[in-house]
Amino acid sequence: MNIKDTFTIMSRYGQPRVVTKVADNTYIIDGPSSYYRGGTTNDGDLYVDYSGGPFVCTGDSMSFYGGTEKERIKAITIIESSQEEFLTIEVITQSKEEYSLEKSIFKLRDEANAAKFPIKPVLQSILADAFNQYFQNNRWKFYDRSTTINYKNDDIETWDLKAINYAIISNYKASLENTDSLKRTKIDIFDAILEKGTTECRQWRPTLYDFLGHRALSYFMSSEVDVSRPANQFTVNNEEFLKPYTDFLNTNIVNPSDSLETKYYALKLMQDLTQFHKNDEDPNALIDIELLRLDYIHNNSQNEKKDTLYFNSLKALQTKFTQNLRVTEIDSRIANWYLQKASEYRPLEGDNYKWYKKIAKEVCESAIKKFPTSFGAIECKNLISSINTKIYNLTIEEVNEPNKPYRALVTSQNVNKIYFKIVKTSSQELRVLFRKKYG
Repeated sequence: MNIKDTFTIMSRYGQPRVVTKVADNTYIIDGPSSYYRGGTTNDGDLYVDYSGGPFVCTGDSMSFYGGTEKERIKAITIIESSQEEFLTIEVITQSKEEYSLEKSIFKLRDEANAAKFPIKPVLQSILADAFNQYFQNNRWKFYDRSTTINYKNDDIETWDLKAINYAIISNYKASLENTDSLKRTKIDIFDAILEKGTTECRQWRPTLYDFLGHRALSYFMSSEVDVSRPANQFTVNNEEFLKPYTDFLNTNIVNPSDSLETKYYALKLMQDLTQFHKNDEDPNALIDIELLRLDYIHNNSQNEKKDTLYFNSLKALQTKFTQNLRVTEIDSRIANWYLQKASEYRPLEGDNYKWYKKIAKEVCESAIKKFPTSFGAIECKNLISSINTKIYNLTIEEVNEPNKPYRALVTSQNVNKIYFKIVKTSSQELRVLFRKKYG
């Protein structure tokens, strides 16, 4: 198909959009955010699946995003860097071509290999996510597949569970290799394709390194896949992992023998992100990574002291950033810690944890008073609501022996009085009653 220097495509809703050739194999689609379907217009002009705008497309005769009527490949908007370079990011969608999904992944891999900074690390991160999405969509195949030997690098159908996860991990790691340059690159240059979120979130992810690092962390922190592991596995049980960041930064995290230990990569990345932001004038990014680390280790550690270590680190963080808006998020975690401990109160065994619900509520009220519109204050309001909820439960024996005490367990929260009515009945009447109520 011959592509003219200027032509018209039709949007999903029949709106014309002008496409202009700006360089060899590079075109700009002018118009607001919309979607375009693969195929041709009535005049024979090409139109493609597309979201966002403006849109820059590259490639030989635009072949990889809709060169024929049978192709339906969706692409997202272009990144325009400070050097006025353009990038096309291809996103895998349905196609009628056989093995189109697999081919698209490896086409993206070739694009990543050929790209330069700052495009290259972004494509590597997207490639890692593409491999992960492929694994999620074909999980059953990988779990049923035995270990393969001499598999083909360009044939994902021959990969086993280890191979697909190695591809995910290696691409996430590769996206973070050029550390110094990533840390100097502001995320603002990618505003054209990003869902910016809130102003606060931008403060927590100010650089390309933060953005790509947290994308990698979302995978590294997830539950590991069920692949073979050596007997000496990497764990997060070390007490130093739950200590304040000043101690955590001095912790030597030993490289495990297994290259698929995602917990190790998560901790190393957290350590580097903490080091990067420890001296920031605005501590929001530091608080963000600290809370992420403490929550992650507390949830995954098997250390017997983890509750105490977690609490002490939160208190240290609370003291250091007492004037920061995000201190209320620390307060909500401290209050939740007290609330969880309150469930361990045993009235017949002593007064341990007896007043912890009261303390949790006081911590929440203090947080709300400090910064009433903060996100942590909203969390505290929800926590107070759960503390004030009225709960009542009665558990009795289904069958009771004649002339024996009729045992019952009554549990309640925020209920001062309970009234009972005892009615004499028979087993036959109960059967009729149960049939009416439960069928």
